[in-house]
Amino acid sequence: MADAVTTTASRAVVGIGASAGGLQALSKLLPHLPIDSGMAFLLVQHLAPTHKSALSELLSRKTKMPVGEAVDGQLIEPNHVYVIPPNTTMTLSERRIKLQRRNDQVTPMPIDDLFRSLADEVGPDAIGIVLSGSGSDGAFGLRAIQAGNGIAIVQDQESAAFGAMPRSAVEIGAADFVLPPASIGEKLLRISRHQIVASETGPDDRTRDAADADVNLNEVFGLLSRACNIDFSLYKRGTIIRRLERRMLLHHTTSMAEYVARLAREPGEARLLCHDFLINVTSFFREPESFADLARFIWPRLLESRPPKRPVRIWVPGCASGEEVYSIAMSLLEFLGEPPVGLQIQVFGTDVSETAILTARAGLYAESIASQVSSERLERFFERRDSRYRVKKSVRELCIFSRHDVTRDPPFSRLDLLSCRNLLIYLGQQAQKQLFPLLHYALNSDGYLLLGRAESVGASAHFFRPLDEARSKIYSKKPVSRQAQNFTLNSAARWQVATLSASDEQGVSHAVNMEQLQRQADRVAQSRYVPAGVLCDEQLNVVQFRGETGPYLANPDGPPTVSLQKLARPELLVAISNAVEQARQDAHPVRSLGLRLPSADGEREIDIEVVPIATAQTPPNWFLVFFLPVVSARGTSQPAAPTGQHEEPQAIERLAAELESSQAYTRSLIEQHFSSLEELKSAQEELLSSNEEFRSTNEELETAKEELQSLNEELTTTNDELRYRNIDLVELSNELRASRDFADAVVDTVREPLLILDEQLCVKRTNRSFDRLFKTDAAKSEGRLLYELEDGQWDIPGLRRLLEETLASNAPFDDYEVTHDFPAIGRRNMLLNARRLEWRGQSLTLLAFEDETERKQALDSLHAAHERTTEFLAMLGHELRNPLAAMRSALHIIAGGKANTKTVEFALAIMNRQLAKEARLLDDLIDIARITTGGISIERNLVDLRNVATLAVEEASAVIKARNQDLHMALPDTAVYVQGDATRLEQVVVNLLINSSKFTPEGGRIRVELVGVDQHAELTVNDDGMGIASDVLPAIFDLFVQAQPASDRGHGGLGLGLTLVRRIVELHDGTVHAQSAGLNQGATFTVRLPMLIGKNTDAPGAAANSVLGPPAVTRILLVEDNV
Repeated sequence: MADAVTTTASRAVVGIGASAGGLQALSKLLPHLPIDSGMAFLLVQHLAPTHKSALSELLSRKTKMPVGEAVDGQLIEPNHVYVIPPNTTMTLSERRIKLQRRNDQVTPMPIDDLFRSLADEVGPDAIGIVLSGSGSDGAFGLRAIQAGNGIAIVQDQESAAFGAMPRSAVEIGAADFVLPPASIGEKLLRISRHQIVASETGPDDRTRDAADADVNLNEVFGLLSRACNIDFSLYKRGTIIRRLERRMLLHHTTSMAEYVARLAREPGEARLLCHDFLINVTSFFREPESFADLARFIWPRLLESRPPKRPVRIWVPGCASGEEVYSIAMSLLEFLGEPPVGLQIQVFGTDVSETAILTARAGLYAESIASQVSSERLERFFERRDSRYRVKKSVRELCIFSRHDVTRDPPFSRLDLLSCRNLLIYLGQQAQKQLFPLLHYALNSDGYLLLGRAESVGASAHFFRPLDEARSKIYSKKPVSRQAQNFTLNSAARWQVATLSASDEQGVSHAVNMEQLQRQADRVAQSRYVPAGVLCDEQLNVVQFRGETGPYLANPDGPPTVSLQKLARPELLVAISNAVEQARQDAHPVRSLGLRLPSADGEREIDIEVVPIATAQTPPNWFLVFFLPVVSARGTSQPAAPTGQHEEPQAIERLAAELESSQAYTRSLIEQHFSSLEELKSAQEELLSSNEEFRSTNEELETAKEELQSLNEELTTTNDELRYRNIDLVELSNELRASRDFADAVVDTVREPLLILDEQLCVKRTNRSFDRLFKTDAAKSEGRLLYELEDGQWDIPGLRRLLEETLASNAPFDDYEVTHDFPAIGRRNMLLNARRLEWRGQSLTLLAFEDETERKQALDSLHAAHERTTEFLAMLGHELRNPLAAMRSALHIIAGGKANTKTVEFALAIMNRQLAKEARLLDDLIDIARITTGGISIERNLVDLRNVATLAVEEASAVIKARNQDLHMALPDTAVYVQGDATRLEQVVVNLLINSSKFTPEGGRIRVELVGVDQHAELTVNDDGMGIASDVLPAIFDLFVQAQPASDRGHGGLGLGLTLVRRIVELHDGTVHAQSAGLNQGATFTVRLPMLIGKNTDAPGAAANSVLGPPAVTRILLVEDNV
């Protein structure tokens, strides 16, 4: 059991789910759980609804923590275990347990219910554990916990009695750790000690602390971009931090810098972090009120008076595994009632995760969706596939899935409905603001936008209006000006919204991550004391103004512009253009000095510096242009000298250089002007001549555009159909492979040996039973002729004939018996059965073998036992009748009244002897019956076998004396102790002595000897009587078996004595065996019992030496006169 550990109190809540085999897993898990971790444990087990559960009582023995059945409204406490009551569902709300009666109308998923409530209630402090069980309950609940930044743990399938539940969680990627139960407890102990879990602050406080820390997330974003080709810089910072914290917790990392280093070192970890960022918990018909509004308000408006050729186009960005897409398609089909005729429906589902798209295309979901989808919808829109549900093809054909990034890729257009639920909540405010113009553009003028409960248009309300206040999550499109709708898409996945003219839009040809670019610009600017300046691209389009640029830039007349060539004052334009060109070529800062700029107090002298900048993702095609006033020694800008004043030589040189530069630039402009003029003249002539052609071409292009659009949609549909067909083919191939594997498994699991032969009777396949029984090697057998296997052991003429008849006439044969000596397994009786089979154009023969050897032996044994029973009944009648006849004769003598006293006493003695014989016979019968039925019991006491042997000899002496036999007894000087029942052991020795006396002639010798051998006591009874035949010796201790033939009843008896001996000795954990050289050679019976060596010195009267030496011989001579 886990010991107490010193930890800081944890806010974590652990949900544990189990089903079939769960008690075994829980019994292994609980002893290893930390008992003072501060965690609370909620346990859900699939229980019978009508039976009282003793689960809490059973589990309380496995842990020192308090274990009890949960109570509705109970506030959970740390270090407590709460067990679900029968016929309920258990969830958590405000850290209180909420119990509800189970709804039998839907498939119960109590583990999913608990896990989802933990994800909603405690988020990052939730830990879910799925143990052994059948079905798939708990898998989607674990995904919800992961989406809430919690931890998901699954029992490994090797240690699970039923692996379906753990396997379902692993298959959908909802397992952070896969461990045996004991290791799960150790993992929880490490988690409880981590500073994130043990922190007294909540997850939101930790997020704010981390957000305020000096953490360079740009490096993380760069690593993720290279690993997944996805830019996560648009995600909410809090979401990013919480996801990073989750991965740090999984790796037991406490430093963000250490984890970032791990990301750079391990590309696999970067992909796992991408997967964490992309976790999107969804379900069928989520938020049912939204689908009710679709059916009540949206579908009627979209379909009313709709032109026949106009398709219904719907887009679901961020669709995850496709449940939302299929739900919308099903809702529309339900509204239409019958399958649409002549109405084209296109539901586009997109996501940045390729894995999610593949899942969505397959349309295959776990059986737990039965708790989300009504039975009517399951029957109409799904088909059962083993333990899962698949969306029917009629629905899948309406849905088109593709990988798409809404922040990077062009949007779908001409949409009637755009469902953007559960996407915007992951994006920051600025990203949302930049995304809404895109969504506005994608919709038709009468289209609708559907958002989730936690989403709104916010600051972009000028693009959309709510349908009405009651349905504020459905929005219609507002008309806006084209200028307000302008947007550009940056290649690094950022939408830039600006009010640019059509001519200015094309100016920004290279775009990067602006946040990263501006941060780099800040570093450069700060190193130069932040002078006034602008950040521009290589086309001199301004992307950021820095400082007070009014003295150097001026807005021209006309529409707003970001072109520096239009904004710059004429006096600076040439110098800026030349400096930028030189900085581009040299990749070094360039400074232009001594430029004169008119101002209110005369001319001012300024310098211009152009600094090329680059980021880790872009070449140096971006420039910072600084405007640097020339400052006098007193720290003020120095006006230029008045006209006519004496000019210094440096100023003259500077002016000369400036003039030369201006002249060169002017000459270049003039040359370009004339060249452009000639080109324009030529182009004008060409334009005039082809104007008419363009008009007709334009009309043709318009027509072609419509045809191409239609063709593109047809190709898209065809492509999707082909994709679906490919999926179907893959599934068919998998089914064929599964069928083959199933057939192989059936063949291998058949308990009887089986051979598959081809038309030439060569072996194509053997099963495991055949190889195991006949000790053959499948690899060596395949391809060989049947008659050549194992040195021709199957080359049997009768079998050859039957197999050839089967090949010729297609007639099977059954129960052909073969008795054969097989080299590896000896003589066997086999029954053979054969059938012909046509398979994949091949003619095969199935040859099955049934080993009848043991059955035949058992049958022979049964016959022998029956014969012995018949003989026994005859003997029993004889043995019971003989004493009665003697007693009847003696009684007749006494009853006659004429006998004298001596005669009467003689008759009474006969009656006493016969009555004792009858009683002994009945006692044997009763004992054998009790032993056979297990009704006899023995007492376990310390017994000295010397005393047992002495008492037995005294009891049997009368019988031995009556036959004038010599009895010799050899007993050791020291006590021989065993653990047993003295009375029963005495019965054993008496039976052996009487048996020896019975089969030893008068005057014969009987010897009893007791010795100690190898910590065992051996008591031997030996005689020189008639001996035991070799064929009887193995069964001499069996019931009703006698060495004497049944026809010879001279010695009497029922054959029970030796059977009693064996059963009693076996009850004492001993053995007995018989030896005889043959008839008339005598017999020896040896009883071997475990000896208590240590007791020999402790028992009263025991000798000091506990080791038995040679026994002292005691001779007893019995002589009796038979007269």
